[in-house]
Amino acid sequence: MENVLLPLLFSLSLLFLNPLFHGGIAIAAKTKDGLEEWGYVQVRPKAHMFWWLYKSPYRVKNPSKPWPIILWLQGGPGASGVAIGNFEEIGPLDTNLKPRNSTWLQVADLLFVDNPVGTGFSFVEDLNLLVKSDREAATDLTVLLQKIFNRNKSLQESPLYIVAESYGGKFAVTLALSALKSIEQGKLKLKLGDLSRLDTINLKIANRFDAQSDSVFDEMEGDFMKPRINEVDELLAKGVNVTVYNGQLDLICSTKGTEAWVEKLRWKGIHNFRTKERTPLFCGEGRATKGFTKSYQNLHFYWILGAGHFVSKKFYQPIHYHLHYANCKTTHLIQFDQLFKRDSICRLS
Repeated sequence: MENVLLPLLFSLSLLFLNPLFHGGIAIAAKTKDGLEEWGYVQVRPKAHMFWWLYKSPYRVKNPSKPWPIILWLQGGPGASGVAIGNFEEIGPLDTNLKPRNSTWLQVADLLFVDNPVGTGFSFVEDLNLLVKSDREAATDLTVLLQKIFNRNKSLQESPLYIVAESYGGKFAVTLALSALKSIEQGKLKLKLGDLSRLDTINLKIANRFDAQSDSVFDEMEGDFMKPRINEVDELLAKGVNVTVYNGQLDLICSTKGTEAWVEKLRWKGIHNFRTKERTPLFCGEGRATKGFTKSYQNLHFYWILGAGHFVSKKFYQPIHYHLHYANCKTTHLIQFDQLFKRDSICRLS
């Protein structure tokens, strides 16, 4: 993948040589049409986080139905969301730089971040500044959101949906709590919609790009086995929509393991969630069963049949169904039959 993306990533690195700083945020460049913007945020002294925002060409302007923004968090820890989540999974272009028919831009704006610092294009000027826990990473991400959203009123009108993959689920949970606290304190101006789990001189020295940072991975190894079940309970109690999705064939984050930690939740609605039956999810013109779902209040679980670790890479229909379903109460995204001409929407019956 790194060889395929090399020409594009090299072009980006050239743009990073002379960024302009505005209150801790450095905008390297944006496209002429304004649909793409990317740059750095100094989240701590000598710690710089790279972000890339895509504004959807499918955006529907309707004050009563705000168009959402999805923040994509990759796992690893130390895997690049800008490279993997963007080009391998849900962004507008695939790894051959060809248009992706199933891009999530069809239902939302997309914000990719190389998280934690030290991942991808994000970097630290001193390796001692690498984070050692997902809570520390959440603090950095919250600063990034403050810098990006607080300066842009149009972004503040859109609900933010945090979507994460693999180890990114821990980042998503801790970030959601950190962001909520920042919102309550008046430090962060955004609407939290849903949870699914520079120094101009030194910058002239090229920052080596890696899709997976071994340094970040090693630095966080002491935090790997610490659960975030209590944090999920807290989010549910606060009324945040929490969605868990699992590929049936995922050997890294097994479905049984995911079901086990969900069973340990102490949220007041967990008993009713347990007693509900799973509902089949039918997708495509042949109305084949692609998965099962169970929901109670603000907790949702999706079992995606035939999927492995990277659910969103090929099994986009059930995920797109949820993005529609989760927003129905507040945003009513445009109907999927307008988005996918070659595939019909996933339905429950």
